[in-house]
Amino acid sequence: MPIFRPELLIICGDVDVNPGPVSKRKQARSTAPTCPVFAKAVAKSHKRSICWICHDMMHIKCSNSMANFRTFPASSPISWTCNRCAFASLPFLNDSSQDSHFGVLEGEDGDSSLLSSLSPTPVEWYKENIKGYYKKNLSIGHLNTNSIIGKIDEILDLLNECRFDILFISETKIDKSVSTKLLSNSHYRVIRNDRKRGAGGLLVYIHNSLTARRQLKLEPVGVESICLNVKGNTNTWFFVCACYRSPSKCKVTDFISACSTAAENMLKIRNEIVFVGDFNIDMMAYVDGNLHNTNNPLADFCDRYCLSNTITEPTRVTNTSETLIDVILVNRPERWTKSGTLKLGISDHDLVYIVRKPRLPKSKVQTIESRSMKKFDEASFCCDLSTAPWDSAFVYNDINDVWNHWSKLYKDIIDKHAPIVKKRVHANQLPWINVQIKRAIQLRNKLYRKYRLSRNDETWESYRVQRNLVTKLKRTSIKRFFLDSSANATTPGDFWKRVKPLLPSSGQDNSDGTCIMVRGAVVSDPSNLFNKHFSSPVLDRTVLTKSVEDFEHHPSVTSISSRNFNLGFSFQPVSTEYIGKLLTGLKTNKSCGPDNITPMILKLSASTIKGPLTKLLNYSLANSTWPQEWKLSNVTPAYKKDDSSLVENYRPISILSSIPKILEKVISRALVLPVKLLHPENKDFLLSLAYGGAFFK
Repeated sequence: MPIFRPELLIICGDVDVNPGPVSKRKQARSTAPTCPVFAKAVAKSHKRSICWICHDMMHIKCSNSMANFRTFPASSPISWTCNRCAFASLPFLNDSSQDSHFGVLEGEDGDSSLLSSLSPTPVEWYKENIKGYYKKNLSIGHLNTNSIIGKIDEILDLLNECRFDILFISETKIDKSVSTKLLSNSHYRVIRNDRKRGAGGLLVYIHNSLTARRQLKLEPVGVESICLNVKGNTNTWFFVCACYRSPSKCKVTDFISACSTAAENMLKIRNEIVFVGDFNIDMMAYVDGNLHNTNNPLADFCDRYCLSNTITEPTRVTNTSETLIDVILVNRPERWTKSGTLKLGISDHDLVYIVRKPRLPKSKVQTIESRSMKKFDEASFCCDLSTAPWDSAFVYNDINDVWNHWSKLYKDIIDKHAPIVKKRVHANQLPWINVQIKRAIQLRNKLYRKYRLSRNDETWESYRVQRNLVTKLKRTSIKRFFLDSSANATTPGDFWKRVKPLLPSSGQDNSDGTCIMVRGAVVSDPSNLFNKHFSSPVLDRTVLTKSVEDFEHHPSVTSISSRNFNLGFSFQPVSTEYIGKLLTGLKTNKSCGPDNITPMILKLSASTIKGPLTKLLNYSLANSTWPQEWKLSNVTPAYKKDDSSLVENYRPISILSSIPKILEKVISRALVLPVKLLHPENKDFLLSLAYGGAFFK
């Protein structure tokens, strides 16, 4: 009788783990052709070209084509001749020149096996093995950039690819002359602790979905540091303190003493603390947990506060030394699941990271709403507007009903031709970074990894030359960007729109983020608090409650009542031509209000909509009424000064709808016309006049 013996299958070694079902998305990605330039999959929806000689498929942007690739459809690839095949046909070029033209690394003297081990890149490995597996876990990183000003683009790309929840940057070497907008990422908020230009400095990127606030009082005294109070999962809080010790500015004894005092203060509030940063104290001899050697002050510090160093590899490697000076110290190692280093090549230090074991709550995707003009046809749009029954809105007596009916007719037609779509907010990119610089950075990173594997003078020299080339390309591109901005700008506004975010600003930066606190607790949704604060009256309630009779005998009121002007003022109906002039003069780059009617749509439909809109505005003037919806606005809190956790330190920025602003201009024009009734020396708020004229007169 046959017997099933599964142990024999295990012994034969012919048993694999069931891979499970493969999703259609992964299957399509695995079968898609790979772009030879960026080594990314070329999807069917991408605009792509195919070489008719070697049949390699690549993205249109990667083909170095001078043609306008926007006119190419994405449904079918464009026949093309790639650079490799084009250069191969030239008689004076050999195979080695083709490889150097593409920037392909080939080892000399049969050293190609060394380069084959360089795949994947550290960022790709981190995305697949760390962030791909621990998607909802909090991750913290630290990198000593040795001056961030020339590496901002690479730091922003690192944030977009690795998606750290907290990323500390030490030795930024910047001051207030560098604008925070230049360093910003749309998915992160920035906290800076600058020393001076060319030395020291700390910076931290905090993801917008993470609740964290800076604790200035807990930072070590006399040490460049940033201390954060971070909320993990549920109600778990812990402190993260990033420090940078400059050997020439801060002695080891002073540094350890300041950190000890800070650790004691932190442990009085929270039971979990984390120290991270470049301490410039070598911990390579204590990677096995032997922290009882009194020759190392940092080891004694770890032993005193039960801190464990989670980094076990050297973080700075030269031709003569290997040191572990970038550390992550935790007192609750059981709450952290993964840590390590990434050999990026951005600086002479490796990036250190750590991943928390408990998962974070799912964060909301940051989206914006806009109108899609992809299939918009102006002629068809105006034709539908001309046939709309606008007069049916005026059968109502209430102005709110009239506006609701009129706006519904208008917005239904707008939604038909330009529907509202939601888009994800993508991280901002520096405008001077082009494909050539990105390829040079990739080659530099490959040469750096090759040097870390071989550790000889030849590979170091290759890396050094490529590193200097990247710096030169960036400086040249920045210079060209500013020259083009000044030469190609048609208006001063266009020039400042490009350049102003890159220049230092004297305004206040919300460096502590947008965490609002009430009685010591962080409020997750502060919109109601802001609404209550902004809607509260500015004046004292006792002044607002006084009736008109209380001011009847006021000297100013008595003086005005003694003069009889016999004005007989009333609003006159506005003409259709004037409303059409106001519509065509709208600025299309302005945002829309609560009615979701953009100024661009109003301007495009000015010739058709000016008649019905004039009738609506005259109806409002004749009845002296104002729709309730016109009183609404989209309010954004703007941080001004002092403590950013208090709503009192924010001011409202209101965005009104465009149609009520047109009526405001009509009313303002009607009120300013009787200027002759004012005193001839009154210069305030009048067209072409100013207070300075009355002052000098």
